[in-house]
Amino acid sequence: MAELSATYPNQNTVVERGRFSARETYDTGLLRLQIYRHRSDAEAESALGITLPKPGGVSVSNDLLVCWAAPGEWILCVPRDAEMTVLADLSAKLDRRLGVLTLMTDSRGAIALRGEASADMLARGSLVDFHPRAFPAGRCLTTLFAKTPAMVVHQDSGQYLVFVCRSVVAYLLDWLAANSTDL
Repeated sequence: MAELSATYPNQNTVVERGRFSARETYDTGLLRLQIYRHRSDAEAESALGITLPKPGGVSVSNDLLVCWAAPGEWILCVPRDAEMTVLADLSAKLDRRLGVLTLMTDSRGAIALRGEASADMLARGSLVDFHPRAFPAGRCLTTLFAKTPAMVVHQDSGQYLVFVCRSVVAYLLDWLAANSTDL
């Protein structure tokens, strides 16, 4: 059987403004970690050898970006093309007794926002206060952004990742282009 290769329809779509830019990024693979209710986060941390952040938090552990998603659930951002290796390694450590890991890469898209006006752009599409005092670097949240469910991760000053269902990436890039003309 022939090897399938990924295609990226939005690869050349970039929103560039003076103080803001947005583009779909393809270098991040995603895994969902769910810990069983009767197990503690500490048990999972010990077994996996990673730090699980508290609500709204982000941690970097063993070259993984770990984002809190819900009680007992985290999203692990891993290098693209390493997802299956990380999935197999961490799944073996969980041994099906603490929780489960599932691959999410193909169902989610990631948009990277950069620039000093990034927080303002996020605020235009959400009711959340994205000012760095209210939403500092190292935080994440799930919200509606431009009427679309999204997880927003504040990486560094003026740098954000927005994870959404892959089917709405083109819509969000169009929305960002249309709503950033004054920047």
